Amino acid sequence: ALGYLGVAVDVTQLEQLNHALLLSEQRHRSMLDNLPGVVYRCINDDNWTMLFISDEVEKLTGYPAKNFIRNKTTSFSQITLPEDTEQNRVVVERELALNNRFSVEYRIRHANGSVRWVQELGRGIFDQNNKLLYIDGFIWDVTAQKEVQLALRAGEQKLASLYQLAPLAILLSQFDSGEILNVNPQWYELSGLSDEIPALPLPTLLSFNQIQLEARQQALASNASFGPIELELSHVEGQQIPVLLSEVLIQNA
Repeated sequence: ALGYLGVAVDVTQLEQLNHALLLSEQRHRSMLDNLPGVVYRCINDDNWTMLFISDEVEKLTGYPAKNFIRNKTTSFSQITLPEDTEQNRVVVERELALNNRFSVEYRIRHANGSVRWVQELGRGIFDQNNKLLYIDGFIWDVTAQKEVQLALRAGEQKLASLYQLAPLAILLSQFDSGEILNVNPQWYELSGLSDEIPALPLPTLLSFNQIQLEARQQALASNASFGPIELELSHVEGQQIPVLLSEVLIQNA
């Protein structure tokens, strides 16, 4: 061999692009791995066919991500409780038609049979002709928050029932001013007043003396309760009615 003929091409820019792409993919993968929820891209068809879904879906549903790609063996439509499916579709399609982000809350059936509440945020990806191409979104588990919310709602319903149906007069008043905020139906029967809330503060309606008022203030501030104590209530017709008062202080957040 007497020699060779070759061509050298500068690939610095190509290497820089490849390096930048690799860094971008690493950042993207790191972000997906650390998000406390599922990232997805799907098609807006009848089954919301998944084109991509992050590995976090296995922790959320019990099924590996590969099962959801192209709805191979599982789809979110299949694991969503039937009574929530139609409501989701109405909300999603309405917001997509308006080019808005959507937010839905629904229940899914985990692979182990348990029911979990999830929240989903998403938006449509459109082309230059405003044609919907994909839906990108994020799904995360809100079971714990939902159970607290439902328990609180049940407690409020029980309290409201007790408040309305109790055979005792119940008043809600401000601690500092004594202003009455609300009363139950039994209060009107006891006092003879009609449906208006009393304008006078609670201590004025009852026959407190100064020593009792000071003891009441101190007891509520320190023990969050006061009574029972026997007092007199001024009836609308003028007579004094003996009553037994017990109070409890309701703390705010």
